[in-house]
Amino acid sequence: MVKATTCEVWRGNGWEEIGITEALEIRGQFDMRCCECHGRVTAHKKGKNGMRAHFEHRAAHDGCSLSTKFSGTRSLHPDAVT
Repeated sequence: MVKATTCEVWRGNGWEEIGITEALEIRGQFDMRCCECHGRVTAHKKGKNGMRAHFEHRAAHDGCSLSTKFSGTRSLHPDAVT
């Protein structure tokens, strides 16, 4: 199930929240992190199987409610991007 459709990008003077459409256009140019746990994320385009465009954590983290592996207790990612 797709949960994350926004992320934050570092544009040199601060983190800015953007949507998946913009992220797909600029991926590879800026650091992207999860809005909730601050772990690194990757933007994925719409899948051929009907999956909507979305973000996925590069390293799974069960402390983020936007992750498919959420344990029920929120926490910052162990490798959070600050």
